[in-house]
Amino acid sequence: MSNLSFKDPPLKEVAFSLQFEPIEGFHIGYLGLVWNEFKSRYPRVESADELPHEIEKFGIISRQQKGFQFLEGVPPPRVMFISEDNQYITQLQKDRFIFNWRKLFDESLRYPRYPAVKKMVLDELEIFTSFLTANDLESPNFDQVEVTYVNHIDADNRSIEHVFKDVIDQSRFSSSLMLESFSINLKHLIRRNDENIGRMYTAIEKANRITDGKDIYVLRFVGRVRPKVPTLAGIVDAMDIVREEINNCFSSVTTNAMHEEWNREG
Repeated sequence: MSNLSFKDPPLKEVAFSLQFEPIEGFHIGYLGLVWNEFKSRYPRVESADELPHEIEKFGIISRQQKGFQFLEGVPPPRVMFISEDNQYITQLQKDRFIFNWRKLFDESLRYPRYPAVKKMVLDELEIFTSFLTANDLESPNFDQVEVTYVNHIDADNRSIEHVFKDVIDQSRFSSSLMLESFSINLKHLIRRNDENIGRMYTAIEKANRITDGKDIYVLRFVGRVRPKVPTLAGIVDAMDIVREEINNCFSSVTTNAMHEEWNREG
């Protein structure tokens, strides 16, 4: 496993989404009841539309048109339990458990590091699975792990070449042209033992920070892996695999100069 780490990484948000087959009998009433297990740490509640159930597929994929779907009743929404300081969110829907860490306005906040966040994810997941057991509902049968890392890098006085390796060489263009924006998207297969087990999506773009309008580089990684087994052990292994590949990609696209600025360790 990669030991790449930084004392001052440019992380803005990290999310762990553990997807499972829809739990039979899990209706909207349970979403209200389960908040009792979380509200001491997550006093705020918001709702949102359900995220679709998606699985990374490989090989030749048939393109079939989707027909109309007739739903029995109103599907339960996705609920978001939010901590008092807005730093942590636990999200639930009938086929997903999501845990977020985010840095909104307080730039002094530091990412708690992967081992600590991983423990938080598993601790909160245990509360959810215990709730299911107590209410005679089936345990999650996990079918995909998704990990998202979003980095915001100040673009003021930093050229693209200073931050990223071999992305765009501005020197090839006329000196009268100033690059205003760009967007680059990469998609890699994640392989183990000559087998496709998932995908890594990398996106690099120039944008404006919402709080002050200043230019930033946004570096986003989304990794999805199907657990080898649909159990807790399977998702832990999948989380570690995706995190390792995100580290590898991060190291591959950013420069040594920035690694020094972010105080690289290991």
